[in-house]
Amino acid sequence: DSLVATLARQGVLVSPPTELLQLLDRTREFHETTDGVFDVLVGNDLERLGYGRVAHDAPGPQKPKLSWDKHRVTVTKGTVIDFGGLGKGWLIDQYARLLRRHGVAQFIVNGGGDLYVSSKQPVKIALEHPHNANKQVGQTLIRQGALAASSVVKRAWKQRQTERHHIIDPATGMPSHSPVVASFVRADTALVADVLATVLLIRPKLGQPLSQAYHAQVILLP
Repeated sequence: DSLVATLARQGVLVSPPTELLQLLDRTREFHETTDGVFDVLVGNDLERLGYGRVAHDAPGPQKPKLSWDKHRVTVTKGTVIDFGGLGKGWLIDQYARLLRRHGVAQFIVNGGGDLYVSSKQPVKIALEHPHNANKQVGQTLIRQGALAASSVVKRAWKQRQTERHHIIDPATGMPSHSPVVASFVRADTALVADVLATVLLIRPKLGQPLSQAYHAQVILLP
């Protein structure tokens, strides 16, 4: 009964909520700044590879089309939009704004792998080892700002004896094959950190230009 599922079934959503339009506007921005590596139209690829449950007729082989304005959102019928690359970061930022609006100056919003810190004193955050959650590969100190981590290890499964993971390269529609196993990104907002952590698993070479564009700090683990 989600908006994403409704769009997949009907192909159109009339009078979309402001929050959805804000998310879609940011998806366009990141699609452009990452040369198409960030793409929310990979949901069907994930389902085809065995991630999630298919509850609708998937579109044909043509590239799905997505458009929107303040009155409606339209997508090729059967297309699953995947907000996994930025939705958690966006929500963390919303919580941070809400806390500040209510006068809370010091807090940590922990979204499980992604977080936002607002503190008078720097908070030490461990960087989790991608292959062993009981170990760390380092630490970082955050007073104000966000940290996001992503990995091809945790959300992984087998499909007909073939190893799969959830980081999809939109150029191939398949799990990415870059040499990077895990990424850690610090940025001013959780949304930016979330997006860059995903994108740089797919295209590590974008690390320098994206770090400069969004004033981020990046660590990539092979």
